[in-house]
Amino acid sequence: MSDCPELRYRWLGRVDYDKGLEEQMDCFQSVSEGAPPIILACEHNPVFTLGRRGTAEEIINPEGIPIVPINRGGRATYHGPGQAVLYPIIKLETFHLGVRDYIRSLEQASIQWLAKAGVEADRDGENPGVWIGDSKIAAVGVHVGRGTTTHGMSVNLDLDLSVFNQYVPCGLPFRGVTRVADLIRPPLPSVEEFAFQLAQELAQTLHSRLKL
Repeated sequence: MSDCPELRYRWLGRVDYDKGLEEQMDCFQSVSEGAPPIILACEHNPVFTLGRRGTAEEIINPEGIPIVPINRGGRATYHGPGQAVLYPIIKLETFHLGVRDYIRSLEQASIQWLAKAGVEADRDGENPGVWIGDSKIAAVGVHVGRGTTTHGMSVNLDLDLSVFNQYVPCGLPFRGVTRVADLIRPPLPSVEEFAFQLAQELAQTLHSRLKL
């Protein structure tokens, strides 16, 4: 699609969830009013988030980790060090996408990166995200307002998986969780490098390119 615009890209570093959400909302306001689309990327300090279908009962033992209700789809999820998070802020009509196709584009970015690393990943027909067998490696949850997206995807690079025993990931108690570090040979990219590579894959699926 030659008429698709460039995607701006900005790395926020490691930030508290509230800071990342504030950056998202600022970009949402701008993009919904006509500013160029952008991908915000970051690594979060530990936080549980509850999507629109999530309940506090899904957090079994928070151990002092903040719990933040938000307006994305889905249920409970965790963000923390060692995980790359992408927040694409785009107008869906600009990229000729419906919500379902957009979610598939997010999933495809992770699937493509993993394929290049020699790891076969796939979708689950009933549950959003990217899976290695029966274990999730990438979570997807979005919100669309005024035709403009917020929230996005998180991919486990080398985060501590023990935290997933403290809650019910995405409301699926009988499914596992995995990470890139357990699937490929070292050296691993840094979270910053990994996020940028994922953003490049996403831009490709959107028939666009990144602009730093």
